[in-house]
Amino acid sequence: MKLARTFGLVLVTAAIAAALLGATSASASTQCKANESPCSEGNTYAKGTETSLEVEEGKTAVFKNSFIEIVCTASSIRGTISANPGASGEVIGTITSWTFKSCTIAGSGAACSPVETSGLSHSTHGIATGGGNGTEYVGPGIGTPGFRFGVGGTCGLVTSCSITANEAQPPSSTNNSLKATYTGSATAPTLAFNQAAQTGTFFCGGAGWRFTATYRQNSPKPEFLVP
Repeated sequence: MKLARTFGLVLVTAAIAAALLGATSASASTQCKANESPCSEGNTYAKGTETSLEVEEGKTAVFKNSFIEIVCTASSIRGTISANPGASGEVIGTITSWTFKSCTIAGSGAACSPVETSGLSHSTHGIATGGGNGTEYVGPGIGTPGFRFGVGGTCGLVTSCSITANEAQPPSSTNNSLKATYTGSATAPTLAFNQAAQTGTFFCGGAGWRFTATYRQNSPKPEFLVP
């Protein structure tokens, strides 16, 4: 009887360990050349792979609150894959460049220059959600992710303004971050932001800012975010 109980305990322990192992494996995310789970070694993008994204043709990057709307017809993101997957189970990357060009004030058409990204370089955290898609968090680098308008120039504002992310904390960070929806594809993966932001400056309109933009990924592709 004692042997049977011991054997039963071993089986239960093994089942629990297998369940935990399965949960751990399922929680890991990988940037993959194919929409397959798990991603095979041959289809897993290597550390150091360069990433390049541009605002989709015919679309814009927009910064908006109840006071002003800044529209940029050109924007690009450059970076690299740092770990695929990382120790935390997320795909970790680094954004080294995030630029905005051809920016104007909606309505008046007045030029708004420069529009800059603050806090670079940023870390990115990719988490698979199924179907080759996922959620991408842009977390802190040198500082909290944010944007600046009219620094040393003009954007039709009383003063130059800075806005920063104020929500969407990734699992591996206690700091504010930007959040985007990643859609995997064999030909045109996309990254779509619809993110609330904040500023403490009264003349910049205070709270209520929102950043929206959809980027087309030029490289690498094909690409899917898989568990």
